Amino acid sequence: RNRRTSLMDTFNTLKTLLLENNLLILDGAGGTFLEELGVNCSSNLWSAAALLEPESIEKIKEMHNLYMDSGADIITTSTSYQSSIRGFKTFLDCTTEEAIEYMHKSIQIPLNVRNERNDNDNKIIAISLSCYGAINGLEYSGIYEDHVTLDFLKQFHRQRLKHFLEAIYLHESNDLSTRKNIMILAETFPNILDTIAVLEILFNQQSILDEIIEDNQYNNNNQIIFSPLPFGITFCCPNEQYLLSSGESIDELMFEIINLTNSVDLINLQYFIGVGFNCC
Repeated sequence: RNRRTSLMDTFNTLKTLLLENNLLILDGAGGTFLEELGVNCSSNLWSAAALLEPESIEKIKEMHNLYMDSGADIITTSTSYQSSIRGFKTFLDCTTEEAIEYMHKSIQIPLNVRNERNDNDNKIIAISLSCYGAINGLEYSGIYEDHVTLDFLKQFHRQRLKHFLEAIYLHESNDLSTRKNIMILAETFPNILDTIAVLEILFNQQSILDEIIEDNQYNNNNQIIFSPLPFGITFCCPNEQYLLSSGESIDELMFEIINLTNSVDLINLQYFIGVGFNCC
């Protein structure tokens, strides 16, 4: 029962919103909106650059509030999209610890914004988890470097997801509402290899949560439930031929996804709640 708490919280909120409105409204652009608010997102870090300065962090908060004020039901942690240890260390002169702190901020800022509002009961926070290609500008070609294998991609996604989940479960707030109505949205996946890699990691979130507990010698006096989060995934299909960025067909993609899900136990399979397309 405990393992399903976050799943049921999010499902119940989705069900309530759909029964009331027949649709759900997702927030809009991250980097583009931040630029309109005066943040310079022209570097290779794109919207993640907003995490670097106190002034731009205030703009992130303003952006999330404006989207919620406008009626968005789902708020994405847009600055997490291009947040990674590799990205921050490549484009900034920072340590691994500093990079992880930036990654934590990308999740905790929207959580804090939601918690400070009076209308937060039915607002869902979606952790924006990008494809590997978003870190080096390859999400619209889908053609990765020769050294990129399935195992490489699984390690990449596992490391990032671990730090994003840390930001939720090791949050400074003792308010359990901080951790409710959260999902993961894997976005803009351009090829089959990266899709399978991230889905394998998402289906095995519990092993990451167990590692977080062990690494932090977590004393669960507050009875916080370390539960996997529901997740969806979207694909990049920027052409009229209904092909992924890589040129692979959607039919082949769906065949591989179904093949993978056939090997997943029902407990973990229930967390997979949807697929879609973006940046088409």
